[in-house]
Amino acid sequence: MTNENKQQINLGIDHSKEVFYTNDFGVIASKNNEITLDFRQTLPRIDALPNGQVVRSMQVKHNPILIQPTLLKMLVIILKEELEKIEKEQGEIKLPEKWKMEKDKDKTITTRVETPDYIG
Repeated sequence: MTNENKQQINLGIDHSKEVFYTNDFGVIASKNNEITLDFRQTLPRIDALPNGQVVRSMQVKHNPILIQPTLLKMLVIILKEELEKIEKEQGEIKLPEKWKMEKDKDKTITTRVETPDYIG
């Protein structure tokens, strides 16, 4: 490439979003040529009220990702390769017995995983 064809491109990377830890995923839906991956973070929350009462609840955060089929296929290939490396080093990763997928009539795939109850 000659110097005449070179262009300088400034690249800015947004680091403002905090890291999102996911311990479950809710819905994988495919509509209008986009796939939605809805990752979920479920954490216990304990609030002490001014009257001394303690309220226990679960806090759920969602982090949905919309992705095009081509990019999803590339991601699946990369994830498969990485999973094979991990299993080669550490042994087979087994899924929980209660894990299942349900395919609804609108082609939405819903996963059902019984998540542990971290509150007593």
